[in-house]
Amino acid sequence: NNYYLPNAFSPNGDSENDVLKIYPDGIIRCILEYKLVIYDRWGEQVFESIIASEVWDGARKGKIMDTQVLAYYLHVIFLDGKTVEKHGNISLVR
Repeated sequence: NNYYLPNAFSPNGDSENDVLKIYPDGIIRCILEYKLVIYDRWGEQVFESIIASEVWDGARKGKIMDTQVLAYYLHVIFLDGKTVEKHGNISLVR
């Protein structure tokens, strides 16, 4: 269960940290259940995924979002039965 969700990413097209995803990529094989929800500062949902391999490019409804701090909720159940519930902040940096 050695994984992490970055607390910042920079979707600016430079091929470094352009998407938000769970790391390392191989951990996805160990996940039984997954849910990631991201909210803006007004509490509006801007992204949701139940597929651990899905990435977020920092866009909402096809529109690129500005630099901001977002809140997230992460729920993961691993194949070994371990459950993780986390929440915190993610910085989107342009």
